[in-house]
Amino acid sequence: MAASRFGQSTSIAGERWALSLGVTDEVLNLAAAFYIGDGIAAGELNRRFTLPLMGEVDLSLALTITGVEFTSSPDHDGRLHASIRAAGSVDFGAGAAMPALPGRALVRADVLVSPRVELRPDGRFVAALDLEGAELLRTVMEGIEGSEVDPGTAAVMGDMLFASIGGDIFSGLAAQMGRIGIELEPHQAQPLVDLGVRAAPGDVVIDEGHMTVGLIAVDSVEGHAIAPLRPGQDVVVGLASGSLTQLALRLAEDSLGVPLPFEVDLQTHSSEVAARIRNRRLTSLGFLPDLRTGVRASVAARLLDDRIELSPREAWVELPLVPSFVNRFNQALGSLASLTPFQVSLPAKVSVPIDDSTTVAVRATELAMRPDGVVCVLEADL
Repeated sequence: MAASRFGQSTSIAGERWALSLGVTDEVLNLAAAFYIGDGIAAGELNRRFTLPLMGEVDLSLALTITGVEFTSSPDHDGRLHASIRAAGSVDFGAGAAMPALPGRALVRADVLVSPRVELRPDGRFVAALDLEGAELLRTVMEGIEGSEVDPGTAAVMGDMLFASIGGDIFSGLAAQMGRIGIELEPHQAQPLVDLGVRAAPGDVVIDEGHMTVGLIAVDSVEGHAIAPLRPGQDVVVGLASGSLTQLALRLAEDSLGVPLPFEVDLQTHSSEVAARIRNRRLTSLGFLPDLRTGVRASVAARLLDDRIELSPREAWVELPLVPSFVNRFNQALGSLASLTPFQVSLPAKVSVPIDDSTTVAVRATELAMRPDGVVCVLEADL
């Protein structure tokens, strides 16, 4: 999979993105720590083998994942390097005269894993790491819990343990775990459809220390969502200008409880959002002239503490079949709207559901308008 230059946000195969997300390794590792919490049971492997003077011995290894550290690099062919650390209880079975180890084995597996992001045709949305298809680079035992074991001795003991299990310790556990991530039901993923995201696999672009995810836009959505690199713990979200229109319509219709009886088109500029409101066309025949009267307006958006403030810059009526100077005069008069004290304030902090019982507080810290969309920097309380 092709990767972009460091700091850029380039789609794959020339696709336009309706929504994009840029995260650093630091953010990925914070999210992994939040997801793992006190540990995730990875399953149990059981093997039977024969030892001299002991005969057949049953060996079981039950692992709990305790941490994951990601490293992004374009050298990994579109995959993430993950160092997965786990604590494993090793048991020789009920008839054993002594424990296999004086404590839990502390194991690290270095793997290359592919991120998968997709809005499926059935409406479900999946964002996950494909552990079952990961490439194992190496497995190392780093120590024994509660014991002072030097790294060299621990490595030798680990080699013996992994040889007893058959060398497929990670493969066996990964097959049990499958994918790690989130899956949204169609009703939960409906906002993505409303934003103009196409039912298709998303783009994943791996850079040095940075990963960008782009969700493909449907043909009717204008613009391109860009999530430029932002070092640190912030998440950068890009929204295409056409998706902004869909978002505004969705919010308005949810607020009113009924579909809007008119057509709204939004366009983003360097510091403003321009709106054009017209009645819906009665016919879709392209050869007929569009003689609808429209209301034009532009609004300046800025971020103030925990609020997004919207203030008018101009509002005027666009007339069809009149000389161009008439509409220019209307626009000049409409610029007086900037003198009015009218403002609208929206919250810049929301709670995002992660699952049925967990939410994460997300706050916008920066907001920027671009000709092809909007860029927002988010801070999450993980």
